[in-house]
Amino acid sequence: MLSITGPIAILTWMAMVIAGAVLCRRLRPNQRELSRKIVHIGTGAVVPLAWFFEIPFVVALPVAAVITVVTTINHQWRFIPAAVFWFFRGYKVLQRTPW
Repeated sequence: MLSITGPIAILTWMAMVIAGAVLCRRLRPNQRELSRKIVHIGTGAVVPLAWFFEIPFVVALPVAAVITVVTTINHQWRFIPAAVFWFFRGYKVLQRTPW
């Protein structure tokens, strides 16, 4: 049986990461790259948290799929404008990378 502690801890962590990025964006509007980095570094901790709380694959995969679909839809209709900025900024960085 899945404990609710792990998903709540991960949702709390993600809310803190997003709140930190939004706060950073408001306090330092000229440093937009900083808020993007906060989100990328903060979301990286989700995988170890899911492993620590032993969240099963059958739960994690559908949640990841929903997040991917929402991000793709947001890319088209931009109902979360900050997420679009983070995506395009990251894409531009990848385009400049000479691999």
